[in-house]
Order: sequence, then structure tokens, then C-alpha cells
Amino acid sequence: CHNLGEHWDIAALEISRALDLTREVVMPYFESGHGFVVRLTGRQHHALQQVLGKLGASVDVVLAGDSLPPDRVTALRIDSVGDNTLAVIKVIRAVTALGLKEAKDMAVPGGTCQVAGHHEKQQLLALFNSVGASVTLFSEPVSFPLLEAPDSEAVVTGDRFEVILTESGDHKISVIKELRAVTGLGLKESKHLADNGGTIATNVDSHAAKELVLTFTRLGARISLRPV
Repeated sequence: CHNLGEHWDIAALEISRALDLTREVVMPYFESGHGFVVRLTGRQHHALQQVLGKLGASVDVVLAGDSLPPDRVTALRIDSVGDNTLAVIKVIRAVTALGLKEAKDMAVPGGTCQVAGHHEKQQLLALFNSVGASVTLFSEPVSFPLLEAPDSEAVVTGDRFEVILTESGDHKISVIKELRAVTGLGLKESKHLADNGGTIATNVDSHAAKELVLTFTRLGARISLRPV
């Protein structure tokens, strides 16, 4: 994800819908500029291409078998600042998301900081060279997490089910909100359920069980079903 445009939050929402994922799941990757992997059906791929064309967003879609982007720069060290310290500070802020004070502290030989977003090595080197500074870049191979779109056939056949939360995933706050809406529990009880797992619903039919599976797996949680 390179540039989602001025209304990037709307763009992220549209893209997540095309992938059958929720905004909460994909937003951290859009905010950081990092990538993620999904298993696309033909329908999802077509929908994604339509959305990208409409938005004019700069997003790389790498299909299975294609080569991945180059190594991702994760940190940099300032080797020399040159004569234009103010310009160097501006560049540091642009590529690290540091505040003004922190960027000033980093704009000295030996200053080291993390890089925010996706930047190619040559791009960063040229950027710092343009303001008279030199840097050493540190990188790591690109590693994309797999975001699983919910499986519409995830519910086993049967009549009635107990729906059990087994893992909340990385978006616990969103899971807690959904637990409160689904179960009617208070904040304390919902947080305990999100932290420890447990039964969300009992003796529900297959349609209701499927809806709960979709709701929580879209948030990155794991759900198991037990026939009753």
C-alpha cells in the first residue's frame, strides 16, 4: 500500500469490503503502508480491481507465482548531516513519523530511528542525498501476514450449536465491542470473555451460528462450534 489518496480511510474501507474483511482487520496495514496476503477468489479479485480503478489508489496486487517486492527498510542511521540540518529534519519526519523534537534529536551523526511505511532503499538514499545527508539503511526480507477471509462454509452440518470463542486475535477491542452487542454482557464480563475465551451463544440454529462465525472471524478471532 503506497498511496490511498486523500480519503485513505474510505479507500481502506472499500478495499476491505472487496476482500470480505473488516476495516478493523486491514486498517493497521494501510496505516503503516505494509502489505498483507489474502487468498482471493476470482470474484474478490475482480471486485478488488474495480475498487482500485475507481479510487486511483497505489496498491500492489501480487498474484501467486509473481515476485515479491524488494526488502523492506526498517531503520536508518544518520552518518552525516551536511549543511542543511532543517531539511534533514523534515526528511526524517517524513519517513519516520517522528515529532519535531524527536526528529531534531535524531538529526546528528549516529542518530538511529525506525522507518515508518514502505520505502525502497534507493528511494531513501536519494532522498537524504538530496538534502546533503548520508545514511546507512537496515532492512529485512518482506514478510506478509496472511489475513484469512471468513469461510462461508465454516459451519458444520447440524441442527443446533454452541458457539465458542477460542481466541480473540490482535483486534481485541473490536471483539469486546461485538461481544457486548451479541451477548448483552457488560464491559467487564465481555473483556473477561475476550481474554479467556468461552461460550458466546448456546443452542442456536445453523444460520445464527454461521452469522456469528462470520462476524468474529472477520475481526480476526477464532470460533469453534459444538453440536448440541
